[in-house]
Amino acid sequence: MAEKKILIVDDQYGIRTLLTEVMQRDGFHVLDASDGSTALDLYRQHRPTVILVDIRIPNMDGIEVIEAIRNEDQHVHSLAMTAFDLTEQETDKLRELGVSTIYRKPFDLDNLREDITGRFQEMTTHVYNKLVRDRIPQIIEEKGKTCSIKILDDAAYHRELRKKLQEEWQEYLAASHDEERLEELADMLEVIYALANEHGASHGMLEELRHRKAEMNGAFAEKLLLLEVVERGKQPNE
Repeated sequence: MAEKKILIVDDQYGIRTLLTEVMQRDGFHVLDASDGSTALDLYRQHRPTVILVDIRIPNMDGIEVIEAIRNEDQHVHSLAMTAFDLTEQETDKLRELGVSTIYRKPFDLDNLREDITGRFQEMTTHVYNKLVRDRIPQIIEEKGKTCSIKILDDAAYHRELRKKLQEEWQEYLAASHDEERLEELADMLEVIYALANEHGASHGMLEELRHRKAEMNGAFAEKLLLLEVVERGKQPNE
């Protein structure tokens, strides 16, 4: 399961310490910052799922921090807190930035904790551990989800390619109509090209080999089913 990370930004040491202790007891990896520039650095290093930002902090105000983070990640869960009355303009800006909740200090610690915990409980983690096409992680992120990946070494990559070919073959067999079958054949072909590359052959080399074999033995166009072959033994006195 993905690690539960939260970034807490507040210039008051006591509040940061209290929130850190509470959230750590609930199993969170807590990052904390006392000013805006430190908050941005921590976010870029660790990419937490939730940020809880005080509006009045040094260097940058909390709204500027949230806006900078949202510019990098539209899907981060953004929460704000403040001990002061916000102007209508500030409130509108926070809503525009997707801030779902603004906690007024002193806040109810149990409510805040349950709210943050609930946001993570809404997230479902699916474990795959399988080889995917190169752009799949980017596509997942564009849909507002997060994923973890691992770069394989050569031996593991070759092993996973063979497993992927078996997976695509089974999906082809299970396909129910021609369009779906063609999709699976295209996936199989992509895996075959990758395997050929692992064996030192380009697409062109593989196609050339296929063409030579077709010229020598024919293709599969005539729908021939070989039933049996009778080997004639030698006749006496031969």
